[in-house]
This record gives sequence, structure tokens and C-alpha cells, in this order.
Amino acid sequence: MSASQLHAAYLEWELGNPAGAIDTLRQALRSGADAPDVRIQLGIYLAEAGSPQEAARLLGPLQAEVFPDLDGLSGLGIAFDHLGRQGDALAVFDRILQFDPNNATAYQNKGTVYLEQRSLPAAREAFARALQRDPDLPGALNGLGVVEQKSGNPSGAIAAWKRAVEVDHRQFDTLFNLGVTLLEMGDRAGARQYFERFVATAPPVFYRKDIEQVTATLQRLDR
Repeated sequence: MSASQLHAAYLEWELGNPAGAIDTLRQALRSGADAPDVRIQLGIYLAEAGSPQEAARLLGPLQAEVFPDLDGLSGLGIAFDHLGRQGDALAVFDRILQFDPNNATAYQNKGTVYLEQRSLPAAREAFARALQRDPDLPGALNGLGVVEQKSGNPSGAIAAWKRAVEVDHRQFDTLFNLGVTLLEMGDRAGARQYFERFVATAPPVFYRKDIEQVTATLQRLDR
């Protein structure tokens, strides 16, 4: 049963229903499907959906394993980051890189932590390492765009962000960033393009306030 429940949860997640995905996996555990892959996937979803404390509880035991699930470790690092435990998060991502030195996602996640710490050189290097291993990694492209923006290079930011939404139309933060930055640069038509895509595709469960803000901005652009 666990395989079918994992697939059902994945479909719910991809359809923009994280609560449904999480509930599916919770039901699987309650029904006795206490398979490690179910617990790990539940922990990953909880980390990404804003329940880092529970995610850390579910995924924490992976730290004691000799050969842990690397996706689960990544989820644990994300949970630590959301809990404000950036040092622990970086340690987890470094451990992933010990097992897999070419893990682009681990470098991407390190870049995100460094960006939160406002360490732009370290963030730039981490995102660059991620993109060396996977040139189309959208999260790293978005992160690099943020670094460029904060470094006073909006053109470089826009180039990275446009590439990110080309390779993954679900980069909702990137769509938002593009709209805001293009509007600040006076490109109303360009801003409208990305704002409209954001409103049409961003899942309200995660982006309700941003959708309301962008909708109001679009209304002002119509005047």
C-alpha cells in the first residue's frame, strides 16, 4: 500500500494541495504502513510546507544512520533552516556532499542559508557550484538572481530569473521577483507579463497574500 499512497501524496503535492499530500501520508502511517519511505516523504513535505518542528522530529533519526537517505537529509536541513538553526542546516548539507560531492541541490540549499545570513559572496559561490553541476537548477538560478539584485546588478538578476522560469514554470517566487524588479526599472509591460503568470499559477495556499498584492498592482497598472 505504501507505494500507492506515496504516489497519491505526490499527485496531491504537484496539484498544489500540500495539506492533502500530508494527510494522505499521515493516514498511511495510521493504517500501519510505517515504511521508512513514507515517514521520510512526510518529513520532507512538512519541512517544505511550514511545519519544521515536526519535520525535524521525523527526519532527525537519519543523522544516526551510516548510510542515510539523502533526500530525507535534505529535508532535515531545510527544517533546521526554517527553525533558525542555520549552523545545523549547513552541517547537514555538508554531510550530503560528503556522500555525493556533485549534489547540486545541497549546494543550492547552502546558498539559500548563506543568503539568509546576508553573506553574499558565500551564497554566490554556493549557487555557482550548484549550477556547475546542474545548469538548469531553477532554485539556484533564482538564488543567484537574488544575489545579483542585492549586489546592485538588476540586469544580471533578471537574466538569471528569466532562465529559472524558462526551465520551471512553477518558480513562483521568481515570477514575483521578476515582476517587482521590472516594474522598478520602468518596464510596465514586462512586469505585467510576469505578474499575470504569477496570479494565474501560484498556489493560494502558499501565496495568498502575494497574489492579493500583485492583483492590486495589476489593477493600478490598468489605470
